[in-house]
Formats: sequence, C-alpha cells, structure tokens
Amino acid sequence: MSLPSIRTASETGEHGRSADPERSPQRQLPEIPRSAIASALGSFGSYTFDRIEERVLARPNGGSGDSCVVSRLTVHLSPPRTSSSSSTTSPEAKKQRFVKQLIVKRVLCASERHAERDPLKTEIKRISYKVEGFFLDSCVRLSAGDITVPLAMSRFWSSSSRDTSLLIEDDLVERGYTYHDGEVSIEHALLAMDWLAAFHSIPLAKWKGDARIWGRGGYWSLEKRSEEFCRMEARYKRILRNQSSDKEFSRLSLNLASRLRNSAESVDQLLHPNCKPIPFDRGEERNAYGNCDTSDDESQSSLDDRMKNRRALARKLFHVVTTISSDLDKGHEYGGKSCAFLKPTVLHGDFKAENVFFSNNGCAVCDFQWTGFGLGVLDVVSFVCTSISPSDITNHTVGRLLDRYCHAIRAYCPSSQSFDDDRRILRIVFDWAIVDYARYIVGTGYVYPEDAPILVWADRTLNIVDSGKVIKGREYHNHIHAVLRKHFKTRHGEG
Repeated sequence: MSLPSIRTASETGEHGRSADPERSPQRQLPEIPRSAIASALGSFGSYTFDRIEERVLARPNGGSGDSCVVSRLTVHLSPPRTSSSSSTTSPEAKKQRFVKQLIVKRVLCASERHAERDPLKTEIKRISYKVEGFFLDSCVRLSAGDITVPLAMSRFWSSSSRDTSLLIEDDLVERGYTYHDGEVSIEHALLAMDWLAAFHSIPLAKWKGDARIWGRGGYWSLEKRSEEFCRMEARYKRILRNQSSDKEFSRLSLNLASRLRNSAESVDQLLHPNCKPIPFDRGEERNAYGNCDTSDDESQSSLDDRMKNRRALARKLFHVVTTISSDLDKGHEYGGKSCAFLKPTVLHGDFKAENVFFSNNGCAVCDFQWTGFGLGVLDVVSFVCTSISPSDITNHTVGRLLDRYCHAIRAYCPSSQSFDDDRRILRIVFDWAIVDYARYIVGTGYVYPEDAPILVWADRTLNIVDSGKVIKGREYHNHIHAVLRKHFKTRHGEG
C-alpha cells in the first residue's frame, strides 16, 4: 500500500489539519549515500542494488530556509553475483530478487542567508531528528511488547550546520500496518488511547541506554515557540478578522490571546512537573522576536538587530535535551498524595493520526522527533485536537476517550484512588492541556474553522479562573493547584 503525503505539523507552522500556504521553493535533492542505505538494509546490504526509487512524501518547511524532506525509498535488490554466476539472469535468480522499503528523513540546509534568518528554528529541527534516532534505539533495547515503533536503521549527523543530516527508518507498511489519512473513527481513536497508555506506563527506570530527549516533550512547548509566543495578540486579531463570518468564533472573548499568554507559564509548569527549566527567559525572547504588538512584517533593519539575539537563543537550546532518568518521575504531590496523571512520563510529543498506523487489533506509531518529558495527557490532547472530527470534540466523545485511557493506565499502574477520582484528575489536567494547545495554535496564526471547538474549550476553562478578564499569571497557578489540593484533601483526609 502506498503512503499518502505525511504532514509534520510542527515543521510547517500548522497543526495537523490544514497545510501551511507558505512553502520554500523546491530544489533537487542530493543523492543519499549508498553506504547509508546498505547499513540500513542490514543483511541485505551486501546485495546488488538493481534500482532505487525515491518518492518524496513531504517537504515541510520550518521557516528558517532549511528544508526537512521525508521520502520513501523503494530498493530493488538481487543476491550478489559470484564468479560462477552467469552473465544472464536465470529464472531462479529472478525469483531471489527482493524489494525493500525505507523511510528517509533529511534536513537540507539552503543558503546561509536563509539558514540564519531564524537559527533557533533551524537548531530545533536539527536536534529533533537526533532525538528521534537515539530514542528509537532505546525503544529497541527496551523491547516493550505492547508498543510498536519503527527501527532507526541508519543515521548521519552533519558536523557542520551547512550540511545534511540523515535518518533512515524501516517502513511500518511493510510490517502489515495501514495508514489512515485525515480524521480517524472513534474506534480507531480508542485503539490509539490503548497504545498511549502502554507507552506512558513504561517506568522511567526501564529505559535503557543514553537516549537524549527533550526536557519538555511536544513540538509546541514554550521554549520551542518563542517567535509565536511574542506575537499572539497581533495574530489573534487577524484570526478573528479572517473568521468574522463564523458564528463559533463570534463566541470567543476578544482578549483570549492575552489570557492565553498570561496563563502560559502556570500551565506549562502544571504539564511539565520536575522537567528541565527553559534555558532562557521571556526578556531574551522579546529581544529576539519583539513584544506582543510586533507585526509579522518587520523591517530588514529591525530584523537584523534581532539576529544576534536569536543566535544566542539557539546556542542555549541544547540545554533542554536530557537523558532519561528514573529520578525525574516525581510529579505534583498534595499532602504526600498523587496519582499517575500528575507524574511526568516519556511523551511521544506529536501524537496524531498522520503518525499512527493501524492493524486489526492495534496500532504502531512513528515520528518521535518531539519525544520528551511531561504529563501523558499532552499526547491525548494532541490526538483529540488533530485527529478526530471537530464535531466529536464534545464532552461525550472526549469522555469516552479519557475513560479508555484512564482504564488502560490503571491496568498498567494500579491506583490507590477510585476510577472516578482518577478520572476527575485526568479531566482537570486535560482541560488545561487544551489551553496549552490553544496558546500554540493562536501563536502560529494558522487557525481554521474546524479549530473553533478547541478555542471555545480553552476560553471556557480560563473563564473559570479569570471570569473573562486579563489577570496575572500567578493567579492561574494558585487556582489550578488549589483545585488539586482540595481534591486530595477531600478524598484522602489531608490534614
């Protein structure tokens, strides 16, 4: 079965539903080294390469001038000829020919002028492919029976920021899994929740090797979205103007962007407990990207003034990548009490239908560029916001998915709380994870009619705390933890 074009939302500036209209010009791809292909094919590497076909599946652009290219290689092979082999191919030899398929991911640098336009985004992309390669190696060594992922079969990391980085993986379609383009059914979504629960329930102590992953998982975590965070208000005004005829958008508060900005730090701390701190502060971001009133159309002189600050942020970025360690599993506690939904785990980081392959009784998952630490609910929210029909983003359907996830987590990690108590905690953090995702899509400026339920949900959650007014960020922090503290005090008799 052929695989439809893969869209990597985090690289295109979009978020899993609609394509980014701004694409860099396509250019001819350099040839993939035969040695890398031979290494990826393992025991087949010594075979004769009769023909290699490459089909580009995606050319997502992160806005920095680099081109991230995802391709499928179809390699036609025949056994190596020996001295006794006939120069003509016999019928028996033809039967021994093989066809192998591989997935290739590359970061191709364009000219220095474009590559330097936003060095922070360039460095984020480069690190993300390294994260995926090292993490998949760790998954293989772990040999977790309930999760299926691709095999990282060959890697080449450029020594220069001007060279190509390369990652080759096996093709999940060859293993019997089927790709589903677009939105998935609720039945498939429930299978995806089962995979997530198995993945999130792996104790950190069981991960082997020195895999380095993001300190904060997910492509929309704050330290990866500096430019967008600094321009939310201006872009939100444009969103409301573009969607003025949509009655769903008319329900949104005019100050939603300001409230999303002010709550962002508190929400990030809730969703990434005990995770590595962001290596730069908001003042450094403003120096690099401007303040909330900065328009998207900066003058060249203004842009040049910010370049050295953007390069400084990029140099700091490697500090957010860390090794998997069992001492990072401490989450939020209230009176010494907690539950699985308040403890950080290893996130997939970009969990959506485009990265999930289904079989009759389960699924396999690819694309681990944004794997890192955080509450598991972040992956649940990513799937809900990108992979099911907008008409299904309701209390009833979301409740079904959360119940399935909650039951599965409890099966792997027995809880001292009742199911209803665990589900209540899960729903609290789910609501705030929706707020976090809304902050991201408003920041990108790429918001479409089908995203209205996400923004309405976030607006409603914020309204519980701020009554629709712009308040200080600390007040969100106080409210969130007061609600959680009250839950554990009531249920467990905290003194």
